[in-house]
Amino acid sequence: MNCKIVLYALLREKLPPEAHGRKNLELPEGTTIQDVKMQLGLPQNSVCALNEKLERNLDRLLKDGDELCFFRASSGG
Repeated sequence: MNCKIVLYALLREKLPPEAHGRKNLELPEGTTIQDVKMQLGLPQNSVCALNEKLERNLDRLLKDGDELCFFRASSGG
């Protein structure tokens, strides 16, 4: 299955500069959001949006055509 990955802010550095934070990944069936985070070496506290909706369940199975966007977790004070 094919999923679109978009990385924002400093997470973009996980991909080559010419990718501009975007990549299409060919993934095996049964891949979860957590699997993608591990494959890309993203921090565990990064936030994920799946198909434009915030997704907290990192064990969620991905489907062909899904779009995953990853953001750095923000903190305030």
